[in-house]
Amino acid sequence: MRPSIPTSPDKIVILLTVLTFLNNLSLQIFLPAMPAIQVTFGATAGETQLLISLSFVVFGLAMLIYGPLSDIFGRRTVFLFGFSIYTIGNFASVLAPTLWLLIIARVVAAAGASVGMTLSRAVVRDVFPRDRTAGVVAKISMVAVLSPIAAPLIGGALTEFMGWRTLFVFLTVTGIASVFIVLLWLPETLRRSSRSVPLSIILSGSLRLLTSRSFRTYALQGTFAMAAFFAFMTAAPFVYIQVLGLSHSEYGLYYMTTIIGFLAGYFIAAKLSASVGMNRMIVIGTILAFAAACICVLNVVAGLWTPIALTAPVVAMAIATGIATPNSQAGVIGGDLRTVGAASGLAGFLQMMFGAVVVQAVGILHDGTPYPMVILMLGSSSLALLTIVWGFRSFLKDTPNTSL
Repeated sequence: MRPSIPTSPDKIVILLTVLTFLNNLSLQIFLPAMPAIQVTFGATAGETQLLISLSFVVFGLAMLIYGPLSDIFGRRTVFLFGFSIYTIGNFASVLAPTLWLLIIARVVAAAGASVGMTLSRAVVRDVFPRDRTAGVVAKISMVAVLSPIAAPLIGGALTEFMGWRTLFVFLTVTGIASVFIVLLWLPETLRRSSRSVPLSIILSGSLRLLTSRSFRTYALQGTFAMAAFFAFMTAAPFVYIQVLGLSHSEYGLYYMTTIIGFLAGYFIAAKLSASVGMNRMIVIGTILAFAAACICVLNVVAGLWTPIALTAPVVAMAIATGIATPNSQAGVIGGDLRTVGAASGLAGFLQMMFGAVVVQAVGILHDGTPYPMVILMLGSSSLALLTIVWGFRSFLKDTPNTSL
């Protein structure tokens, strides 16, 4: 089944935004159900935690596969394949009789879910010129970032009133909806000339990404910038609730301000990236994020262990990261049009894997103080800054396909 009516670029953006939002729900929606799942199967906390950790690992690994596949077979075909796997995995989760079968089903669902994040950026690059890519990615991100707010609310309500298995019924429905959205309205965006490129050329181009200084700079900047926020996101519940003595609802309000910060940053990126320049926006955002992380560390060292002293610089860091990351994502997919999918997948893989390392480090280093959190935030921000220093000469110019 092919879309019968040609779809305009603006409508494609709306479709990608909906698909990305629905997919992102799957990463956080079952977090409120973790205690109930643990009780149901009589499992340990460590065994139940595998539902999250293994899903994240597979989510990142699948990105490496979807990108090149979409460069060969087209975006639409791979979208349908991924969303079908996502739907099957969630339906299997509804029926899983043991924790280990539930873990396997969740891994399958995660493998399918990563297609949304991977190919949405590739489709944007197919449809829009390089100088508009960052602004479009920022618009999609503005909606996608709302999923961490909506997912726990939906998950908590469904778990409390209907039981945790209804979460996976809900996700199965979103998977079916995603398949039909692609079938009915999303056209194939990969150019026919690109699809005729031999497999050997695509694979060799994918391997060259690893040796491309341009790709490594954009990909690593985005990876390290987001890792700083992963450190905060993971450690914040312990710091705000256990160390600072806030209630769960009070913590939720402070955490929501950081999401608002990201929204503000994405809005700025959407409005200014085309006029200011992709590379300059990355430089501005990275420097501001590093400065905010420094302020956060200084506040902790000075003994200002208060919600405001910690949250204010984190919000500033979120705004700065929202300014920089859509532009670094645009840089990642702004090179060879024959390997846009592979570039998006590899960058997503790097971000997920390094993020997983930071998340694990938070758990290992947690000592009942804010120090591990702010040190990891500063360390990640420093790596992002060092990355753009490494590629500094290129960032002074905004020319397509610049070699760093």
